Amino acid sequence: MTFKELADQLSALSLSIAASDYAENGAHGDLLLEKKELRLVVQHMIEQEFYLVFATAVSLKPAACLVYQFARHDVLLRVNIRVFAHGDEAPTISDIFHAAMWYEREIHDFFGICFTGNEDMRPLILSDMDAGFHPLVKAENACMAAEKLGFLPLTDEPEAGDEQAPGES
Repeated sequence: MTFKELADQLSALSLSIAASDYAENGAHGDLLLEKKELRLVVQHMIEQEFYLVFATAVSLKPAACLVYQFARHDVLLRVNIRVFAHGDEAPTISDIFHAAMWYEREIHDFFGICFTGNEDMRPLILSDMDAGFHPLVKAENACMAAEKLGFLPLTDEPEAGDEQAPGES
């Protein structure tokens, strides 16, 4: 598989992947997704024989950004996928890539992001006594704006006035 083949496949899913310089940043492409698109793309990655290299998070304004890197064993092809965790919540991918369970638990420990659908959000590194303490969450004034990293944050947040009361659907 080549980067162009992957880009064409993602284009068929109405997604656009930006090429990047592997020598400069360690990936051939970057994909910024909305939360609702994550599971579809991750399912596509496993079907195309990619594996999950790592998952982490970065404290940014306006929301933490999840970063997933996928690669293949047979060719040098690495792709970064970024998703903003508005509301400190994101969908799990642990049922697609089972190793993601460990990453999601670690991200929850350090950043306080909950992964909906992950049935095992027990602390991985911190103890039960540290509940509510997320040591890698930066204060608002210490966070870099996402725009400074060269990508605009997508929003899964409802527009002002569109919020639903608890229990409404």
